[in-house]
Order: sequence, then C-alpha cells, then structure tokens
Amino acid sequence: MSLSKSYRGAMATSLRAAALGLLAIAAPESAADVSVSVSQAAAYDTNPVLEADDFAASDWISTSRLRVQLDQPIGRQRFTAYADAGHQEFFRRGDLTNNPYGLGADLDWSAANLWEGELGGDHQKQLFRFSQQPIQGERNLEEVSRAWFRVRKGVVTKLSFEAAATAFMRDFSSETFSFNSQKYVAGETGFRFQPSPDLSLRTLFRYTRGSFPERTESGDDYTRQDVELNVNWQPSGSSNIKARASIGKEDHSLETIRSLNVWAAGLDWNWKPSGKLDFGLSLNRDSDSGSATVLVVSPDGGIDLGNAGNTRVTTSASVRLAWAATGKISVTSRVRVSDRSLDSRRSGTQGAEGSDLATEIDVGVLYRAARFLDLSCGMTYDHRSISGDVNGLSFAYDGKSGQCAAAFWIGRP
Repeated sequence: MSLSKSYRGAMATSLRAAALGLLAIAAPESAADVSVSVSQAAAYDTNPVLEADDFAASDWISTSRLRVQLDQPIGRQRFTAYADAGHQEFFRRGDLTNNPYGLGADLDWSAANLWEGELGGDHQKQLFRFSQQPIQGERNLEEVSRAWFRVRKGVVTKLSFEAAATAFMRDFSSETFSFNSQKYVAGETGFRFQPSPDLSLRTLFRYTRGSFPERTESGDDYTRQDVELNVNWQPSGSSNIKARASIGKEDHSLETIRSLNVWAAGLDWNWKPSGKLDFGLSLNRDSDSGSATVLVVSPDGGIDLGNAGNTRVTTSASVRLAWAATGKISVTSRVRVSDRSLDSRRSGTQGAEGSDLATEIDVGVLYRAARFLDLSCGMTYDHRSISGDVNGLSFAYDGKSGQCAAAFWIGRP
C-alpha cells in the first residue's frame, strides 16, 4: 500500500512538473491552438469504388469522422499535428464497410545563420478505389506512410541552398492487389535563385531507390534519377504562374520491366481577380516511378505477371473555380481530364497498346452556418473510356455521386 501511494505521489509530482514545463513553453505569446471537428456525411454513389461497368453497383454510404488538430508555436519553431478517425458504412455492400484514419505531425524549424526547414511524417488508411483493376472490386484498404526532412540555407538572399530526404511506403490489404505495394527513399538537392521579388528559379537533382516487394518472389527493385527545373513568376498582384520541367531515367531489376527514359512538365496558373473569386488552371505530363506497371488480368481471369511491363504516361488538364458568394456561402468546382498512354510491349515481343481518357467533375457548396457549424453538399461525376487494344491494361467505367455533410467545430482554426 505504501509503495502504491509513493508511486502515485511520484507520478503526481512528475505530472505537475510536466504541466509546468508545458505551460512555460506555451506562454501567452506562443499559446497552442487546438481544434476538434465531428462530421457526419450521407452519400449516394452509383459506382462507389470505380469498378468496371459490368460490376458497378450503386450504394448508400454513411461516413462519420472525428478530427483533432494542434498548432503549437515553440519560440522560433512551429509544431502542427492532426489525428482523425472515422467509420464508413456501406448499406448494400457491407463488405466495403471500413474505418479510415490518419495521423500526422510536422515541425517548421529555423536556426541561426539563415537555416530553416521542415521535419514530419504521416500515416493514412482508407478504402481504395479500384480504378486500376478490371475485375470486381473486393474490399481493399490502402495504407500510406510518409516521412520527410527538408532544409534550406540563405532564405532571404538571392541564392539559397535546398536539400530534402523523403521516405514512402504503400500497402494494400487485398492479396490480389498487393502486387502494387511499393516503398522507396529519395534524396534531392539543388539551388534557388531569386533575382527579384516576383521571380524565382529552382533547379534540383533527385535520386530515388525503391522496390515493389510483392511483384515476384524476389520483388522488383528500381532506381531513378531526375533533374528538374522550376520557375515561379508573379506577373501581378492577382496572378501567379508556376512551371516545371524534368528529365529522368528509371531502371528495374525485373527483366519484364523496361528501362525508361522519361520526361515530365507542368504549368500552373492561379488568378484572383477579386477577394471573392479564385481561378486555377493546371497542365501536366507525368510518368511517376512505379506507374510503369499495372495489374494485368489474363482472359481466364488470372493475374498475368509476365505481361506487366507497360509504360504509362499521363497527360492531364484541370480547371478549378472557387467563388465566395457571401461571407458564409462559398461554391467550388473542378474539371479534370487525363489521358494515359498504355504500352505493354517489350523489345522483340508482342503486347497491348492503347490509351484511356478519364473525366472528373466536382461541384460543391459550403455554408458556414455558425463559427462552430459547417453544412455542405456536393456532386461528383467520373467517366473513363478506352481506345486501342488495351487487353486488360485499363477498362471503362462511369460513376455519379451526391453527398451532404454537417461538421461541428470546437475551436475552429
């Protein structure tokens, strides 16, 4: 008994000391900002997981979510974190019912001699939409973990040094789709040159080493090297233009995967003609690491690993518009069109070649009924068509959904 009391007394003393320490850190000039939100959404979706048209089945979906956010200044640093958890109920396809969640933290730090950067990581788990697989979608949960460390030197000077290290890991609960599990680490370094307040140029070299551990018994290891140039230009107070271009080379250990020389480019224009209107245009061409292979389903329904070495280059264009109709009502819309080139041919062999074209349209309305209450409704349309002899590399689908939600806030950020 005396030992228990001594233990409780020591714990109480430790907790009081810790509380005093936290109060000293979170002084009035650096008080923590904590917010909590509870939301409930109801949706009707004609193709909830974007399956092929032959398998698509509509469903009613209920989503409940709890989210906690923290924003804590600590001297010259700033620490932010979040945690959210939810429950998603499918009323017709109960096998898709799941409990998504997410965790994340980030530290913005700065030090003497113009050094600054970020250190952070996050982990998320959610239902995966089967837009990559032309077979009936079983329940498949996707888990993604990321970590990053970024550092910059000479931020307020014309020439600054930048470097970063990132780690990524993705897993799937479905054995059928575990073929696409992936992990990699990447490092990049470069310089940023800002000759004027309205113009900056950034160049960097990136090296990536990764693997697809479930691709075969021995897995598929790959390396990739990229050189990238970025331009950020603000021609006026209401307009901003960002452009990027890169070239790279990707090599795989599996003989069925071709070595690739790739290039990518992007252009983003953001225009705010007034305080109520925000317009954005984005044009991109990408060939990401790992996108060079997809799951291929053979005519007998089995998984064809030998025919999986296909090139997938995505060219996309998107337009978004946000309008603050009043101080409490805002309207958002987005249209995205993407074209993918698909090619499973290898040197001296036959294979599939074709493309697919996907269209996504989103429209939403948000009403901030009070500081602690948000009401929203939205509609989404998804469509994809195929052309050429894709032979299982892609499939057509259609999906339409409507959703309304209510979110209750405590300490809105």
